[in-house]
Order: sequence, then structure tokens, then C-alpha cells
Amino acid sequence: MIVLFVIIISPTVFASEKDSNVEYENVYGEIVIADLNTSNNVSPYKLFENPKSLEFSPYGTSKPSGSNVWNWNNGNCNVSGNSTNTNLYTNYVFTNATSLRLYITKNNVDLTFQIYQYNSILPDKHIATGTIADIKADELGKVTRIATVSNLDTSKKYYVIFIAPAYFAGYIGKV
Repeated sequence: MIVLFVIIISPTVFASEKDSNVEYENVYGEIVIADLNTSNNVSPYKLFENPKSLEFSPYGTSKPSGSNVWNWNNGNCNVSGNSTNTNLYTNYVFTNATSLRLYITKNNVDLTFQIYQYNSILPDKHIATGTIADIKADELGKVTRIATVSNLDTSKKYYVIFIAPAYFAGYIGKV
């Protein structure tokens, strides 16, 4: 008996595309988050007023293990990284969130990121690609750039890849 498996991979181009499920914000001074359900409703939101954890999560150069799940009871996942030529991955997968929000407080080049749905057997599924504009030196400490990736399945695991060059600091939160 001969069994033949055929896998067909179709190339997809993500360069310079803006995914419709990524929402961007520039925040000056007080952190303000737009309500994703209505286009005009904006409400103040205090960040890290009383963080449960200030754990630093460095980035790796390969996808995270599916068993290394971020515990949201610890608060947001602090992140930072510097790389000229190598893409950086979160060390954790994120689950139990309908949206992931990237808060970038420091980046000196446009920061391109990709969100993938983790899969232990099949290839991981690309969910979104986005670019966060660089923060100028005179904006440091005054500006937080926010990108929100919506419509996630709370039962699935997701991770973030930051495309090189990447020089950034911030954190990842759930919505």
C-alpha cells in the first residue's frame, strides 16, 4: 500500500499591506483608547497604575513554545528588543484575549510586526501585519503608539514577530 501526502503552499505577500483588523493610535500625554465597537467613543484608560508584575520578557529569534503561555494575571507583558538583521519573536504565546494591543513607548525606526496563530502540527496561520511609526527623540516619554489586533479567538494561541531592523520598548496587553 502506498500513501501519498501532498502539501501545497501558496505564497502570500504581506509587504506594505495594512490589515483591516489592525487599528492604530498615537497617544500624547494621557493614554486614550478608542472603543473598538464605535468609531467615535473615546475613553481615558490608566496604564500600569498598580502593575502586578514588572517582569521583563526578552525576545528570541525563533517562535515560542506552545506551552509557554503568558499568564494575564501578571498584567501586561513588558517587551523590548534590538536587532539589525534578525526578526525577534515573543518568548510567550498569548491566549484568552479577543484582541491584542501593542503599546510601543520607544522605537527609533518604523516597527513592523506580524501576529501569528500558533499551531503545533500545521504551519502557523498569519493573522495580521502592521507597522508602527517611529517615535522621534523629542516625543520620547510623551508618546505611546498603539496598534490593536482584533477578532481573535480566545481559545487559540498567538505570538508576535518583530521584523528586523527592530529597536523598541513597550508592552503587550489584552483587550
